[in-house]
Amino acid sequence: MEQHIINLFTIISSIAAAVAAYLTFRTLSEVQRQREAMYMPDIIIEEQNFYIYGQESSKGYSHLDYSFEKKDDDFKSSKFGFSSFPISIFNIGLATAKDVKIEYAINMEKCVQLLTEINSQIPEDCSIQIEVKKNSVKIIGAENAICSNAFHYLQNQLKINLTHILPINIFNEATQVNLPSFLLDIYSTYVSSFWLNDNKEREFPDFPKFKVNITYKDIGNKEYQKQFAIFLTFNGGTKNETWNIIKIVETIHV
Repeated sequence: MEQHIINLFTIISSIAAAVAAYLTFRTLSEVQRQREAMYMPDIIIEEQNFYIYGQESSKGYSHLDYSFEKKDDDFKSSKFGFSSFPISIFNIGLATAKDVKIEYAINMEKCVQLLTEINSQIPEDCSIQIEVKKNSVKIIGAENAICSNAFHYLQNQLKINLTHILPINIFNEATQVNLPSFLLDIYSTYVSSFWLNDNKEREFPDFPKFKVNITYKDIGNKEYQKQFAIFLTFNGGTKNETWNIIKIVETIHV
């Protein structure tokens, strides 16, 4: 009888020790997780509405004036050339992201295909062609095309390096990172060509999505990687003011 009691207490003691060990492990794991979270940055890209304002000419409206702010109804753009236009990046983690590397990946073949579709719906002398080479993009307008010819060298547009991005609990403002100017040029070409089509049932074709790959490190030099799909979406408007959205979908988080 005594032996059975001793064995029972031994089993209970063993179970208690195992439970205590497990609880200790869980506690230490949680402490470790919280400690790692204190040093972990977390980069996101903000979805935003934006507007493009048209400059009227004898050939139609040229849409080059990008803005996050809605202008007055009687606003008339006087911009004939591009300025930069950004995406807004935030660090919603608890620590600084350092050695931030941003790289755009754009499917130019789909851009060319879409422009061919748009050209089929407007007069031939208003059409626009895209000439893509390994390190450059050239936009070529026909005789009465709205856009003028433009040449873009790609090497300095697809990759951006930042030393750091502070967390929002320290600096609650967006880090502005410019979109490639050739991409804005192509998107504006789509918008301007769309308004040349007088068909009331016309629809703006979906602009090809593009990807943004972002790698960064925490203060312990642990590296993180995120990839986002970005959609520039036409949402209506008028020849003078078009409404658009930057839509974001996170596709990879490592």
